[in-house]
Parts: sequence; structure tokens; C-alpha cells
Amino acid sequence: MNSSCAKLDRLARESTNMRKYRSSHNATERQRRIPAPHPRQFSVYPVRLSFTADRDTACKTFQVIGSYPHSGQWFTGFPVNCRICISELCLMDASNALPCDLSVEIPVDSAETPAWFEEALAVPRREGFVDSGGCPIHYFSWGDPSNPGVLLLHGFLAHARCFAFIAPLLANDYYLVAYDHSGMGDSGVRESYPDEIRLQELMDVAAATGLLDNDHKPTIVAHSYGGSIGLVAMEQCHERFSRLVICDLMTLRPERLAAHAKESGPPGSQDPKRENRIYPDYDTAKARFVLSPPQRVNEPYLFDYMAFHSLKRVQDGWSWKFHPSVFERSVDIHERLLAQGKRIANAPGCVVIVYGQQSALFDDDSADYIRECGGEHIPMIGIANARHHLMLDQPVAFSSVLNTVLQVTKR
Repeated sequence: MNSSCAKLDRLARESTNMRKYRSSHNATERQRRIPAPHPRQFSVYPVRLSFTADRDTACKTFQVIGSYPHSGQWFTGFPVNCRICISELCLMDASNALPCDLSVEIPVDSAETPAWFEEALAVPRREGFVDSGGCPIHYFSWGDPSNPGVLLLHGFLAHARCFAFIAPLLANDYYLVAYDHSGMGDSGVRESYPDEIRLQELMDVAAATGLLDNDHKPTIVAHSYGGSIGLVAMEQCHERFSRLVICDLMTLRPERLAAHAKESGPPGSQDPKRENRIYPDYDTAKARFVLSPPQRVNEPYLFDYMAFHSLKRVQDGWSWKFHPSVFERSVDIHERLLAQGKRIANAPGCVVIVYGQQSALFDDDSADYIRECGGEHIPMIGIANARHHLMLDQPVAFSSVLNTVLQVTKR
């Protein structure tokens, strides 16, 4: 298996359902792009009535529905032209996948985008919300739900769109679901985010989107902080998943971890009581966007894309989508990082590791360290010329590695 996983496919297999967006995407068309939250189509089951709503409006739906305890009632005060059956608390996507509007999906100030990227974004996808303990969890899905499933988990303060140009490259053979962790992206906010909450929303998304109904057990692909959530899933219910693919989860020897702590601070303010700053315009807000850990990216248009979808328009300007409450910690992060190597090595079920060989958080020495902790059985695949944010540095190579791992899973 190690030799199979180590071979990178020359190119990610192109999806046959890919709808091509013409390559002559010129500057005039770019000027028509408006950097603002765009409407999305949702349906509310069981009545399946479609309406148009942005993220904040959709999240309010759950608050409105949750305030009416009697099933079967109809609420007509919601500010959209439809009626909502409040006996159903799960806001789901429309049954048919649709290609997104690239004039809205790609920011107006984006660096030149290659054809493969625009074609990937044009692959039809579904979008919706799943209720998890009263909190709306936003997700995308691609592909045929009868195909083997893949659940995609993003990193800390990020969002599901870090897989929006990766998943389509795999959608011909797999059914992929990417969601925003609560408190991040377009999902709702909670008071706290302990491991059991993170696991519950993972399982709720997997169940609601049909990943657990498939004859094939789904694979979890988890980047960075998402890898820690994936480990919890394997530790507590590994029998529900075929494997966990950990992508560049911070794992350093204790001495290297101490040095890293002195040199690099954690992302964000780390203060759960401090409100996010509001910037007067999009350009000012984007100028404050940085990756964690700080790094340049090989593909500038991907940096622009991630920055754009990390921000939202608010009353007095622009601000971050993540909520500061996510900085509230229920565990000792330093102690968890010290135990990371042994935790990965001892995780039940099948685990695969993918990492950037130039990453500051997981590199070749980290791979050796996990083997020394007892993880000799774990396949580990390093991607050359890639740092922590694999999908921003080597998106095609990253998708090729995932494709290889998933092909092995199918056997």
C-alpha cells in the first residue's frame, strides 16, 4: 500500500460532468464582479420550497424555527416570499446540483485564474445547511451520492471553500461533502466548541448528507485543525469510517515544539471576548488577511479566493466570518500538541498522512517522529514544494495524492 500511495498521478482525473467555463474570461467580465455575499438557493424539507437567502438570513431561519415547539405549524413572518414548515428543523440543499456563478465566486481583484480552476468551480455542486444541536452547519457537496463518500474538514479559522476547487477534481468517482465548522465560515455560532460538539456536528453532517447510508464507509480527509477532529472521530467511532487522511496536522518533537512556540504565535487574537474588527472597505480588510502559519503561496489567485471568502459584508464595512468564541479552549492545547505524535500513532482504524515537505508544522522529521512513536504502519506522503496550506501551494498534486489514496480505499 505504501508504494501505491507514494505514486502521484500525473493529473487529477477530470470529471465528465464538468461544465466548461470559457477560457476567455476577460477583464471586462471581472469588472462586473461585486465582492459581496451572494444569494444561494435552499430548500426546506419536507415541503421542499425553494427560496433565496444569504448566510445570515438562512441562519436566522433556524432561530425562528427553533422558537416554535409545536410541529406542523406554519410560520409566515420570515422575511422571504415562502412558507416554512417548522416541524422540520434541518435546512437542506435543493435536490439538483448547480454550477456556481463564477462572476460572484471569484473576487474582482483576483490574480489571473487558470482554466482548470474555473472549470473546477463550474462543476455542479449542492449547498445547504444541516442542523446540529440547534446550530446551522453550512456545507457543499459534489458528485453522485451512490459513489464512495468523502467528508472534507478544513483548518482553524478557515472554511469549506478551501476544498471547493479540490473536490470537483474527484467528483466523477466520489461523493464529497465539505462543511464549515461551527463558529467559522458560513455556519452558525455556539457558546463553546469542545471535542464532543465537534464530533457531533461531523456525525450530523455525515448522516444528513447521506454519507453514512452508502454501502462504502466514507473516508475523512482533514486538513490541519480538522485533523484533530478527525482523530476524535476515529478514536470514538472508527468503525463508521474507512479511514482518516490527516493533511498537515501540526506534529513536532517536544524540543521543536518549544522552539516553535517561541518563534510563532497562534492565529488570531486568541481572545474569545474581543469582537472582530470592522474594516471600512474590502481592500482594507483583505490587506489584513494572513495565513497561519504565515507563508507565501505558489498560486496567488488561490490566496485571493480564500481571502475573499473569509470575509463578509457587515453594517459598517467588512469583517471576518469566524466568530471570536472559537478561541475559547476546553483543552490544554500545549499538552495536546505534546501528545500528538503518540495519539496519531495509536489511533484505531486506518490512518494515512499527507503533508507538505516545506511545512513549518509537519515535515519529514515529523514523519520520522510518528514512526518512532509506534506509527510505522501509517503511510505518509510528502508533497514537494508545498507548505502547510497544501491546497494553495500544490492543488493539482494534492488532489492527485488524494485520488491515489481513495483508489486504494475502494479496493
